[in-house]
Amino acid sequence: MITPPELARDMERNAAWLALEDCALEPTPVATWAFAGTANEVLPEHRRPTLLFMEGSDGGLLGAFPLLFEHRRWRPLGRLATSLWGDMDFLGVPLVHSDHAIDVLQDLFAMVRVSGIAAVEFRHLPADGPFLAVLRQALARHGLRPVVMDRWRRAVLDATRDPQAWWREDMSARHRGEWRRRKRRLAERGALTFERLERTADVMPWLEEFMALEAAGWKGEAGTALACQPHTRAFVRRALPAFHARGALAFFRLRLDGRTIASTFGFIQRDMAWMVKIAFDERLRRFSPGGLLVIELSEAFMADPRIRLVDSCAVADHPLVSHVWRQRREMVDVLAPLPHTGKTRFTLIAAVERAFRQTRARAVRVVEELRKRRKREKRQAGKGAQAT
Repeated sequence: MITPPELARDMERNAAWLALEDCALEPTPVATWAFAGTANEVLPEHRRPTLLFMEGSDGGLLGAFPLLFEHRRWRPLGRLATSLWGDMDFLGVPLVHSDHAIDVLQDLFAMVRVSGIAAVEFRHLPADGPFLAVLRQALARHGLRPVVMDRWRRAVLDATRDPQAWWREDMSARHRGEWRRRKRRLAERGALTFERLERTADVMPWLEEFMALEAAGWKGEAGTALACQPHTRAFVRRALPAFHARGALAFFRLRLDGRTIASTFGFIQRDMAWMVKIAFDERLRRFSPGGLLVIELSEAFMADPRIRLVDSCAVADHPLVSHVWRQRREMVDVLAPLPHTGKTRFTLIAAVERAFRQTRARAVRVVEELRKRRKREKRQAGKGAQAT
């Protein structure tokens, strides 16, 4: 059988891409072949990342940057390249070879200049991560530095801890009693089981079940559930099996009499895990099945010697996970100037971006308040109907 030249080139590139994951400066699922490669093929054009690769003299890959080149923001000051693309925005770290990081970033600066990019936005970077440190070093060579546009703290789990010590030290006696009561009350309704997807099992039934559960809740009503858009369905149906085949998918569920009432999945790279999506049966909200699932998976991760840290990927002060995981990791969004942009123009760009973010944050707060108001009105209407 003769392999077409274009297919052979794709196979060589993908093999080099997979090899880069193992020697990258910082683990990151979003810049991998399974994630960014899939996104490049199935996402709509306005959300599809451009894949920038830096090659070494031996033909191996030294860098992989999935970036979206925006056309509208900041015009006429210049175009933006951003790590924000797709619908699972939880990390903006690219793949950079640990032995060539500074040179790779210099190549990136030169590469995006050709496309008229004035600055690069990296979202959701760990503030203590090696990529941000190297980015600062690379820009310092040109007398520049990245500007932090946002800063927050995300709940994480130190998976090296003893489960009993974690349960005792991070939970007050009152909260421990409350979680035990909820689990007991839920178990009174049927057989309660916690399950983890095995390496040899088929991921697709778990995924389809997750999407149905998520779509049945408020995310389905808001149109943000994975099942609501054809491209998000296509993305997870291709990406998750690719991660699962490499043993890089974490999938858990809580079941009641064989029916899934809470489910969550995430990705594993080296000694870290990122739990990116969770769904639960909102009819059982008073038992907090999502919280019970987080407690169970916490103990599973702490029993797994491969995992050092688990990132919740949740917003700051998330009402569910922040009360279960007490450790925090500082995250930042940064705007990186480019050597050809000029300090005056970049100062204007940063000011426009800051104003844009503030306006967007106010709009999000208004939408969230309206959503909460509708939920209250819906509950009150339900109580009124029961009373009559």
